[in-house]
Amino acid sequence: MSSDPSPSDTSDSNTNYIPRGSLVYGLARDVSVCQRLLSFAAQRGIEIQERHLSAVGRAVEARSRNHWDAEDIASFYAAYATIANAVSPVTRETLNRQAPAMAQRSMWTYGCITAVIAVLVIALSCLMLVFNQFATDIDKQVESNDKLALLIHDETQAFVLQVWDSREDVHDSEHAIDHLVNSQMARELKENIQKFAVSMRQIYSDIGGLNAVMNFLGYLKFDKRTEIWQRDEYMGNCYTKDVGMAEPVTNPDTNFWMCTADGLRANLEIKLPLLHVGTAEVPDEPPKLGAPPKPDARPRPRPPLDQVQEGFQKIAVYQDIREIALRLKAEADNFGGSIVGFVLPVLYAALGACAAVLRRIWSELATSTYHVRKSPIVNLAQIATAVIIGITIGLFTSFLDGSKTLPPLALAFVAGYGVDKFFEFIERIVGAILPSEKRPASPEAESGKNN
Repeated sequence: MSSDPSPSDTSDSNTNYIPRGSLVYGLARDVSVCQRLLSFAAQRGIEIQERHLSAVGRAVEARSRNHWDAEDIASFYAAYATIANAVSPVTRETLNRQAPAMAQRSMWTYGCITAVIAVLVIALSCLMLVFNQFATDIDKQVESNDKLALLIHDETQAFVLQVWDSREDVHDSEHAIDHLVNSQMARELKENIQKFAVSMRQIYSDIGGLNAVMNFLGYLKFDKRTEIWQRDEYMGNCYTKDVGMAEPVTNPDTNFWMCTADGLRANLEIKLPLLHVGTAEVPDEPPKLGAPPKPDARPRPRPPLDQVQEGFQKIAVYQDIREIALRLKAEADNFGGSIVGFVLPVLYAALGACAAVLRRIWSELATSTYHVRKSPIVNLAQIATAVIIGITIGLFTSFLDGSKTLPPLALAFVAGYGVDKFFEFIERIVGAILPSEKRPASPEAESGKNN
């Protein structure tokens, strides 16, 4: 027959009992977290000592009975620390039940951002490639045509003089003037004019292509309310349209040869036959006073200006094309320079940061190290840092190439990054320029120095 416990026995048995409250709730939560860490260790094959497993088991049993022993609590937290160190960097936050779903959602979000940035990078890179090809071809054609224009000018001038000199000798038996078009000078001039015309057509084609790209981008300098047929910067003065007119008509104030297909054909193509110098159907010149008429006199050959002086006409057309090509190329260079210097570096930096973020999320998802609160902040911080680097990387180009100086904008960025050190630098400058007055030494100090 058992006896009731004495008060002293009851006091001894309840010494290790911890009542229900916030401490009990914290213990129960820590036991649950420790169980998840043990489950992860078992899945990854991480060995845990048996005594630590026993300590966790006793803690689980104490939680179920809601009766905690101080020794069991101490052994549990010792085991908890060992288990947490064994599975590190996995923590209770990374083993959160919401972590996999949040990691997958973040991967999907950054994947979409990466796809958008990649499309922009590809589009702008292709655009810069087109700009560079047009600009390179225009520079090449203009450089060669500038030299060829001077040569054609001199050859055409010499050929015209030769034609007019030959007019004085029209009674020779060989009729040499009819064969001037087959002379060595004429053949060289024809060849140069043909090269010149081909190069001009190429430049005009480059103008059309480059202008089409610029118009496609909306890089226009006129009112958006303008009719579509007026939305060409280089043909804007060709046509006019008044109120009540159904169709635009040619502007009488501007007879620009590029406005019509016939004008283009007449000015860009070579007129045939080239350098025609045959006799024209004109009456004989009256004989000089007192001189008998010549029975075999032929009309003096009068070369048409649009044929013999084909070289001069092509040079004049080239001046128009050259001015338009260089002006359009300058605008394209300015637009492309802003893209290459400011937009593409930011996009490429953001693209690289997105690639790093996606790789990190994938690794954290595979290793169960995705932190519900810290990982999104770290990912956003890397994107923001990459954008800052992309914006400022152009400032340090000369410095990275080996220059010992930095431009003012780069110095401003560096000063903003290291504000504290910059203030220390300013203080050193102030101290060097405006040194503080030294206090006179006391007699005791002077005597101490002397001793």
